Amino acid sequence: MAPDSPCGCRAKGKWECDDIVILLVDDEPTFRESLAENLRMDGHGVLEFGCPAELPPPNNLPAVHVVVADYETPGVDGLVFLDQLGIHQPVVPTILVSTHRVRVIEDRVRDRPAVCVAHKQIDYDKIHTLIHRLVES
Repeated sequence: MAPDSPCGCRAKGKWECDDIVILLVDDEPTFRESLAENLRMDGHGVLEFGCPAELPPPNNLPAVHVVVADYETPGVDGLVFLDQLGIHQPVVPTILVSTHRVRVIEDRVRDRPAVCVAHKQIDYDKIHTLIHRLVES
């Protein structure tokens, strides 16, 4: 990714923003809609849902490169959701976001190398760079 790419992305690698499809699942509309809007403005494809129950049947869900999911989703925690998603799309790099309990979540994902944990106060540039880093690895 060149610094002069259309999105101004500073992450360098083989993936351009418009090549990365992101599954975004978060029940907090302000956070989800703001993040989705920024990602789309940078050219990413974004599949946006308020909770895992809103997702289409697995066979109708397109392949995604990265999942950004709230750890505290209604009805199921983020790791259970990832396990369910993994049945259909194994080893999808994931960012679990939370407003609290980040250390507890980090302990739970220690054995999952494709899962990162971020506090919801993370700024857009950092989460955008993290998305690129995950698809590059």
